[in-house]
Amino acid sequence: IWVQTALEYEATAVQAYRLAQLQLDAALADPRWTAAIEQTGDASMLPPAVVVDVDETVLDNSYYQARMIRDHAAFAPATWDPWVLEARATAVPGAREFAQYAEAKGVTVFYVTNRTANLEDATRRNLLAEKFPLSGTVDTVLMRGERPEWSASAKGPRRAHVARGFRILLLVGDEPRMRALGYPTRRYKYLAFVLAGGVAGLAGALLAAQPRLVTPGGPGFPTPAPALLAGIIGGARRPWGPGPGEQHHWFAWWFGGGA
Repeated sequence: IWVQTALEYEATAVQAYRLAQLQLDAALADPRWTAAIEQTGDASMLPPAVVVDVDETVLDNSYYQARMIRDHAAFAPATWDPWVLEARATAVPGAREFAQYAEAKGVTVFYVTNRTANLEDATRRNLLAEKFPLSGTVDTVLMRGERPEWSASAKGPRRAHVARGFRILLLVGDEPRMRALGYPTRRYKYLAFVLAGGVAGLAGALLAAQPRLVTPGGPGFPTPAPALLAGIIGGARRPWGPGPGEQHHWFAWWFGGGA
């Protein structure tokens, strides 16, 4: 299964959570910041929190999906509930580190899931087994049906419950859900595409100006590989990270005889 084996999936997930860490730092620095439409009034004095989904956001259930493929079956409570009770889902790449980073910053992590209330104990065991932080003083695992007003799959009432006592800095979940809540996900994707395209176009122009020659082999992997390597070496959590990474790569290339 691609999710279980592809380095591209792992890199994409880690990148998303590293971006979430940067956004968390920005949110902590801005007392007016809130990510929840349920948050009303002045929340600047409330303790900070982030709200995350569970399935395919922090816990990877691809092993359950593989089981369904093997058995020629489809999703159903009769097979899903026993899987959850096994508490064997693994952490999505980057999710554990993000949750621990938030906890270290004094941010409470709330897990708002549409798993039903009868699965809460197993969900907690699974989260703890994967080393996700759980509060010892506040119920941070909010299940569907845990309260009468939480019986629907819509998570607004549960986010509103969190917003009464915490300033919600980030909502971490899937794009269709964010879009249904009214968040302009298409705008953010468009801006990211335009920005990335502009940077790539500028890099291409600078590259073409140096040898004054453009060949079909130019866009191949060897061209962006040094930039990717610089980001890996210098770290991608800060905009200036690739700078020291490129210096390290240049010195290694120069003194290594072009290796």
